[in-house]
Amino acid sequence: MTITYQAAPNGPAGFQPITSAAPVVDAVLAGSFGLQAGSVSLRDVNAPGVLVTLGNEVANTTYTVHGISATQNATADGILTSAALDLAEKSLVYFAEKDPQNQLIAYGCGFLVKDSNTAVSAAHNFEDPQNPGHSLVKQKAVVEAYFGRPFDGETIQLELKSIDFRLDLAVFSIQGRSAGAPTAFLPLARAPRLGTHCVLVAFQLGIRAEIVDLDPDYGVGVMAGNVVRVHPRHISYSCPSFSGDSGGAVVLGDGGIFAIHLFTANQWRERQNTTAVSDDAHMEDMAESVDSLIRGGGSVSIGLKLMGNI
Repeated sequence: MTITYQAAPNGPAGFQPITSAAPVVDAVLAGSFGLQAGSVSLRDVNAPGVLVTLGNEVANTTYTVHGISATQNATADGILTSAALDLAEKSLVYFAEKDPQNQLIAYGCGFLVKDSNTAVSAAHNFEDPQNPGHSLVKQKAVVEAYFGRPFDGETIQLELKSIDFRLDLAVFSIQGRSAGAPTAFLPLARAPRLGTHCVLVAFQLGIRAEIVDLDPDYGVGVMAGNVVRVHPRHISYSCPSFSGDSGGAVVLGDGGIFAIHLFTANQWRERQNTTAVSDDAHMEDMAESVDSLIRGGGSVSIGLKLMGNI
């Protein structure tokens, strides 16, 4: 029983297929096929329209390997335009604490959106684990966030304007930037229709331990998928995600932002079962919809639509 990985038909030529008895980790696939670590996605050669989540490969199947070229600031299979990826790198930030050795330990993502004075993240990134539904960051408090590659070392100071654990949204205003920090932001886009191609852009913090040797700096990664359901306030999509992606941007191919990434469907449902913040009819309807997605199987994530709520 084997799993075979081969280069995408329109990807870089000259890479030898990998045959393995078990799923191969992201870092190995990225290095073997000349891709940026953390950007890898798979498609079954017999069902090329279906994105396969890493770790969910099926034995005796061949997959094509897609992602961002390690040498070019563009995607091997058209996931994002080069301009959109450049904009994402200038707009995404991550939040981190410092350990006793003064090293950054990142725990969540955020991004600048709508204008150069507004940033958002997922509220649960700042939630008190001992007191669910309450924030460790007080309103009007200022927190520091960090840009990734190629703006390593650049920071931005964010003042918490509002935090809503029911919708899972934290909104910040910009209070200051380091000298070399970018001033870009992601433009808002209307929520797309069912089946629309979309991309989750985040720092993929949950796999840092696996890729740190190949990618020692924090760089944004992209995971492609499609919109699978449009809810009144939320949106569901098939982009694979990792722990630490919360607060990432769900965008169209041109970089227009329509949702903030919250959880996988299973994580979102578990949160509703264990916290006291889902107390209205809209959330009950949403929970029923998510339950049906979970029963259907596959990789599904949940995001919050961004329009009038910021």
